[in-house]
Amino acid sequence: MVRYNSIRYAPFGTKPSTTSWASKQRVGFLVLAFFIAIAVSIASYAESTLPVVQNDFPTEPFSPSITTTVTGTGRPTPTADRVLKPTRWSFDSQRDSNDYGLSASQCDLAFQPLFEEISRAASFARNNGGVSPTELNISWTKKGAVHALIQDRQLYILSTTELESGFLLPRAIAILQSIYRAILTSPNPVPNIEFSFSVSDYADPNHVNKTIWALTRLASEESTWLMSDFAYFSWPMNGLIGSYATVRSRISEREPAWKDKIDKAVWRGSVKPNKARQDLINAAEGKDWSDVRGIEWSSAKNLTKASRKYAVSVVDHCAYKYLIGTEGRSYSGRLKYLQNCHSTLLMPPPTWIEPHHSLLVSSGREQNYVPLNQNYSDLDEKMKDLLATPDKARSIADNAVKTFKDGVLTPAAQTCYWRRMFREWRDISFEPDADAWKRGTPFETWIITFVENVEVPAGKPENLARCNVRR
Repeated sequence: MVRYNSIRYAPFGTKPSTTSWASKQRVGFLVLAFFIAIAVSIASYAESTLPVVQNDFPTEPFSPSITTTVTGTGRPTPTADRVLKPTRWSFDSQRDSNDYGLSASQCDLAFQPLFEEISRAASFARNNGGVSPTELNISWTKKGAVHALIQDRQLYILSTTELESGFLLPRAIAILQSIYRAILTSPNPVPNIEFSFSVSDYADPNHVNKTIWALTRLASEESTWLMSDFAYFSWPMNGLIGSYATVRSRISEREPAWKDKIDKAVWRGSVKPNKARQDLINAAEGKDWSDVRGIEWSSAKNLTKASRKYAVSVVDHCAYKYLIGTEGRSYSGRLKYLQNCHSTLLMPPPTWIEPHHSLLVSSGREQNYVPLNQNYSDLDEKMKDLLATPDKARSIADNAVKTFKDGVLTPAAQTCYWRRMFREWRDISFEPDADAWKRGTPFETWIITFVENVEVPAGKPENLARCNVRR
């Protein structure tokens, strides 16, 4: 048996190595230092290639308790690995547009200008003593309002006014689904809040400055809080529009390159909602650059037979270089769709405010739309100028895509908007009592009640338009 010397690792009875133990230690240290230097160099290079953006992570504690998949998003909810991202991050529209789980600090970093309307409303409320529980009563309005509660990351319906099945109910469901998605996908804590919202075109029809969440407001309605629009979830319109994410995908697939777009200005719509639409028809009539037509509806969902051949889908608007914007009964429901096109938008400055309107730029290097007179009297002049200066028109369209399509109108941005609204509303309102949830119905239960008596025909999803209600 060969025995080994425990100090020199040489067999007993053999002559020890003539190389000193200290010399071997020095060689070992040199080799180790060499490999450490290589590792540090690689790490430094990798860090230098990351985007130079600070403050990626939320300061709030992260709760990885959600593991379900949110219906309709096609994405799993955030898990704990979200906080293991590199500390340098910037919003990438190709990668992040449909990410519903951005952290609060990522949202602030990417979309801070979008939140100006929330901050305005919060400042007004704070200067007027905050919001009390009595202000959330919705009995003053007959239609389109919902009183709701978020408690312990659960959504409850406390009460509603009348919600018409073909108009107001789909809007209310879309808003509630958006809120529900924003709660479930949040990587940060969600505050407990009680609130009321309206999905009517006129949330405060008598303009008496009610405190309510709404789709739009006039400048004088300072107590109104603007929420993200219902159509950022889906606008069914009898199959004419559909989910917002789907519309964006179809635009990306079908939109022509700028050079291949139709060199005209397009508009379609009913002339009935306001006088300005008839002014537009008159201003565009007979012009070479014009593809402007009024269309008529036989019902809330269907065009007349004569109008169908002139219809232009939301996606097909993007085939034109120039798009004309109009308001409706109040705000423009179509504006967000037009701003998803790589086209030049012409419209009067909006009278009815939406959350992203503060980012409209009417002149200068960052111009992203062309302002018009309210009666469209300068439309011909503005169109001739754009046709004579195509580089200017292209620049305006480029700026619009950067600001809107690839920025604040992404699904990710709209979900960030909801969560920012939750936080700022909580700061100026009150903490619901611990038993507040007992006054309401869980959203999951509330939504299911609407389909308990509905019969869905066999076949493809479009057959849903022929659903029957059992009596």
